[in-house]
Amino acid sequence: MIRILTILILFQSCITLAQHPWPEPNRAQTMVVDQWTVHDVSYRVAEIMEDPFERQVFANMISQEDTLHIPLFFNGENEWVLRFSGNKPGDYYFELSGDIEELNGKKGHFSVGKNKKQNRHGGVVLNKKNPQHFYYQDGTPYRNLAFECDWLFALDYGQKNMEKSRQLLNTIAENGFNQIVMNVYSFDVPWPKDSLLLAHPEHEYGGRNDIYPFLGSNAHPDHDALNVNFFKHFDKVMAEMHDRELVSHLMIYVWNKMVVWPEMNSTADNRYFDYVIKRYQAFPNIIWDISKEALFYGRATNEYISERIERTRNLDAYDRLLSVHDYGFCRNHPEEVDFISTQDWKHTLYQSMLNVRQEFPSKPIFNIEHGGYEKAPYVVFPGAYDDAEVCLRRNYMCLFAGVYTTYY
Repeated sequence: MIRILTILILFQSCITLAQHPWPEPNRAQTMVVDQWTVHDVSYRVAEIMEDPFERQVFANMISQEDTLHIPLFFNGENEWVLRFSGNKPGDYYFELSGDIEELNGKKGHFSVGKNKKQNRHGGVVLNKKNPQHFYYQDGTPYRNLAFECDWLFALDYGQKNMEKSRQLLNTIAENGFNQIVMNVYSFDVPWPKDSLLLAHPEHEYGGRNDIYPFLGSNAHPDHDALNVNFFKHFDKVMAEMHDRELVSHLMIYVWNKMVVWPEMNSTADNRYFDYVIKRYQAFPNIIWDISKEALFYGRATNEYISERIERTRNLDAYDRLLSVHDYGFCRNHPEEVDFISTQDWKHTLYQSMLNVRQEFPSKPIFNIEHGGYEKAPYVVFPGAYDDAEVCLRRNYMCLFAGVYTTYY
């Protein structure tokens, strides 16, 4: 789980990091942490601010090999949080700067030790020597096998424990999956629902107006501020996944789940998007995806998606991998994404995956959707098949063609 490290006092110095990049040990409180673990440093300020989400504070962090410019995020109740994970063992010194005077000049020191967890290998990265495959940061090949869970954020929302989430994540991990394709938030589906499902509301997570990343609700939205409690719960989801070494393929938007989003490029839109990047970039198990159904449903444009990509690159100090849930965009803008996402339902799946792999010899290919769902007690989606063997066969078609796949 995330370890919360609350710093009550940090000694200040008139000597800046730029002038003296290695502060003396007694000038910065030392926090001993393990490599690829997530740690929060909390700062509370006296000033009550009307626009806390708009304030910009960064930790200017240096080590022997890295220089990081990590954004802090507002966590409610006058609290700002520096969330950190160390990619490599060593000393990381930081000093805060930004437009909150009380925080400027505060210093800290992380002493990062070697990873002790046997099945932990760091974040997912690319390898120039083998560009069509994923790797972990320690050089271990990452054989992506994903499972889509669109409503994971809602399973235990409002509950004291994470019982349902843990049960589901344990089942996913125990069956060999190592990635979850997921949304930050969804509201509901636009197609008719199975009457059996409607008779069992305990299995229905769509349409809940008590869950919303903004103030208000999806039915009555207030986009002037974000709902910090929503993200505190999402922290728990991310931490549970990280504990199980499950990668989060995180779709920041979704256009086909009836969400009332702010207007594109509005202050509210940018506030939400930037907040997600600030809050979750330190998780080594994160992969960014700008939007599910990125260019469908009459909303986003190519220009908008490109701007969101550039925005992510500028704000993410860890350079996590990024793609877009839209093959058309990836195909026309391959230089902007780290891997090609495709949604291929063709019966000639094996050959079409071979074709995509040959077209992009320098990038991994990920078929994020290839048809539909296995037969279940409830009809939840009008997919292309309802047979488990067909689903397995289609996954093999992708794998034998040399591309990565999702159990969809």
